[in-house]
Amino acid sequence: MVFPFCADKRYLCSIMQINLSHCAVGEAIEIVSIEDDFIATKLIEMGVTEKLQTKVVLIAPLGDPIAIDINGFILSIRKAEARKILVKKLSRNQNAILS
Repeated sequence: MVFPFCADKRYLCSIMQINLSHCAVGEAIEIVSIEDDFIATKLIEMGVTEKLQTKVVLIAPLGDPIAIDINGFILSIRKAEARKILVKKLSRNQNAILS
């Protein structure tokens, strides 16, 4: 976990990057990067881009696939692909905006 200073230098910001596969249902997230260039092209074509704020909608009972909301449509992603997508969790205030 990294703790850089915010722009106003008075508060510490926490930036925790995790894989999409480690997120829970209902968590608001922001896409940070896609590690695999092969699937990155496909995901970008479907609307999964860096800095996209979204949330996890569903996770199948056995954990595969994971469904996220992409601007009003639900995209299901295999867990193997979700491991290659880095995200950061959004704060509760930003989560309320996505609801």
